[in-house]
Amino acid sequence: MNATGESFSAPTGTESTSSYTVKVTNSCGVYASAPKTVIVLSDFYFSNANADADKPKIEVGVPVGFTYTGPNADYRWDFGDNTFANTR
Repeated sequence: MNATGESFSAPTGTESTSSYTVKVTNSCGVYASAPKTVIVLSDFYFSNANADADKPKIEVGVPVGFTYTGPNADYRWDFGDNTFANTR
């Protein structure tokens, strides 16, 4: 991946750790480079995400729907037993 300019936004999507190296060259062709490890946290990725229920009050036995807005996501549910799954 190559980029030019004084800033670069690395594409992200999931939590990850990646290494990048910046190489700065002056007009005489002299350069310096420095590696940097970047840790991407999902909290930042989902900082503008929302999941809203279609009812103001949730009742036992009454179905509820959720509307999600935000970046692409994989859904996992926990029904109180601390086990997450994408099925019932």
